Amino acid sequence: MLKDYLNIIRYKNLLVIIYTMYIVRFGIMYPYYQYAGLKLMLSEIYFALLVLSVVLISAAGYITNDFFDINTDSINHPNSVVIGVKISKKRAMLLSNIFNFIGILLGFICSYHINYPKFVIIYLLIVSTLWLYPWFFKKMLLIGNIIISALVAIIPFFPFLYEIAITNPIIQKYPTKDINIAFANMFLFVAGFSFFAFFLTLLREIIKDNADFLGDYSINRRTVPVVFGIKTAKIISVVIIFFIILSLFAANFYFLRDITSLLYLTTFVIVPLVIISYKIKKAQNAKDFYKISNILKIIMLLGISYAIIIPFKV
Repeated sequence: MLKDYLNIIRYKNLLVIIYTMYIVRFGIMYPYYQYAGLKLMLSEIYFALLVLSVVLISAAGYITNDFFDINTDSINHPNSVVIGVKISKKRAMLLSNIFNFIGILLGFICSYHINYPKFVIIYLLIVSTLWLYPWFFKKMLLIGNIIISALVAIIPFFPFLYEIAITNPIIQKYPTKDINIAFANMFLFVAGFSFFAFFLTLLREIIKDNADFLGDYSINRRTVPVVFGIKTAKIISVVIIFFIILSLFAANFYFLRDITSLLYLTTFVIVPLVIISYKIKKAQNAKDFYKISNILKIIMLLGISYAIIIPFKV
């Protein structure tokens, strides 16, 4: 029973969210705050609450998506359907509503703590979007893919946004050159992580649509492979991959400019993406696409982990 609940909330994805937020806090923000002569002002307790709020809302979104996807999931991967089989629909939606309520409440508590209670609007918009996604946005060509990618891309900004907000009075009162440099570079790194999170997620969403072709086709869902064909979806996927690779080389040439970054990104992101592009070309069935999707998860995790060895830049 516990395993079923863990599956519907996508616990592995939630662990990645937790990892991402802590990586941004300690891998990117902490060294720049030190350089600026500042300390992270959001306490570990409140940061944990912030992370938990994002995790709970994400979990609620996964449950809601599975609830509305029962019919297509019964075709695409019948053995993994949980809602309506092992967990009742009523209980699943109750759990989703509870998670959303607690997530928004924690978001408000954190926002109020930093004197920016209006930040709770962000949570309300995300919850509304995740609720509308499975029965409205997901039916629109590419819109659903872009929305999910955008929601993933904003996760690295949560630690940045809340820490900057609570630090803002000090920045305004004691502005220094070091603070301006540190915060400008910190923003660039966080934005860079969000940029690549967006396109890697978009790539993975299209790959998953290829894997779920039969179920989506059966209900006439307007996904890229259903509308344009799997061959065209493959071409789009490869184009996205090479755009990501070119962007990584550009980031290293214009901003990072160090051999450590080049070696890490080439070894753990670029080369695996090249291999993925070959696998996409050879993929023939849903099983092949699911394997590619899982490999992309690992690549995304390795990309996030770059923050651990990130060379300090000013």
